[in-house]
Amino acid sequence: DSIYVNTIKAGEASGKLDDVLNLLSSSAEQRMENQVKVKNATFYPKIVLFGILVVVITVTTFVVPKFESFYSRFGGDLPPLTVFVLGISKFFQNYWYLIAIIGAAAYFASRRFANTPKGRLLFHRTLLRLPIFGPIFLQYDLLTFSTVFRLLLASGIPIVESLAIVRDSLSNQVLKNEIEQFREEVESGGSLSRGFQRSKTFPRMIGNLLTVGEEGGKVEEVLGKISSYYKIQLDYRLNNLAKAIEPAFLVFIFGLVLVLVLSIFLPIWKMSQLVRTR
Repeated sequence: DSIYVNTIKAGEASGKLDDVLNLLSSSAEQRMENQVKVKNATFYPKIVLFGILVVVITVTTFVVPKFESFYSRFGGDLPPLTVFVLGISKFFQNYWYLIAIIGAAAYFASRRFANTPKGRLLFHRTLLRLPIFGPIFLQYDLLTFSTVFRLLLASGIPIVESLAIVRDSLSNQVLKNEIEQFREEVESGGSLSRGFQRSKTFPRMIGNLLTVGEEGGKVEEVLGKISSYYKIQLDYRLNNLAKAIEPAFLVFIFGLVLVLVLSIFLPIWKMSQLVRTR
């Protein structure tokens, strides 16, 4: 990509090709490590969601409907909760094709809207505001920014050109737009740190540290400290992601299982009462 091409060009021109390749190697290893951690952390929720989907389909399709015909022989009415679950079951059985069409249309429409500039910006802004995952997305891009920016500056690439490459290396459009504003400000003779201090998305800490780095002529060293800081923060969040998700999943699973169990056992309890009265 543009990061590798431009840094290797700068490394050849400055005679620091071996250092540049070492930095590229460590950067690639770090990205791969983060991707593996994200996949490992989200593996458990995916399995749980798949298991829940199988249980719900099985209960609503094969178990609950049998109570309707069996219970009607006793002349009783099904409990409201069972009627509700049974209605959902019938709806999915009778209109599954309609649900599939609407779902596919909504998916492709949202994908198309997300590919527009306005839709992409709205989608990425929403990602940053998500609970649990929002800070992870932000810190991942902040780590990418500090690592890549330090790599480019250490390779001898000018700040304006480095910012353009860094912008393309980020995944979130909100951060990309702000980096572009910083680049334009630096290109017009402004200060790099001043733009970060005015940012509504980048933490103020980055702007303050870059101010110190600019005054002392140690921007690369400051970016290295920022990179180390966000690596620690991201590692901590990724290592504890499963623990953060578990409480919400347990509440969701408990509520769903409670509804399914009550929809099955309430008719049995009412049937036993009807049998006793007769």
